[in-house]
Amino acid sequence: TNSRLGSNQSPSVGGHCPQTEDTAGAHFRRLLEEMGMRLPQTWSQCVPDGSNAEHTWSSDLAGKHRLDYVAVPQSWKEGTQVWVNY
Repeated sequence: TNSRLGSNQSPSVGGHCPQTEDTAGAHFRRLLEEMGMRLPQTWSQCVPDGSNAEHTWSSDLAGKHRLDYVAVPQSWKEGTQVWVNY
């Protein structure tokens, strides 16, 4: 989804590089919670040190934003790592 998340943390959304949650983000967070999913890129322990995981989209006019996510089951909490290659 193209949503901003992080300012409202939950078992599904961590506080790594938070953005101010927008309306789409609030709906997405609630859906993740209902489905028992989490977003590894929002948890600092899942993101490699020094990576650029704080954004997934950039534009010369609009700047850099984290708008795209991969959700995994909350049971994958241990050992999940974000792969950053761009």
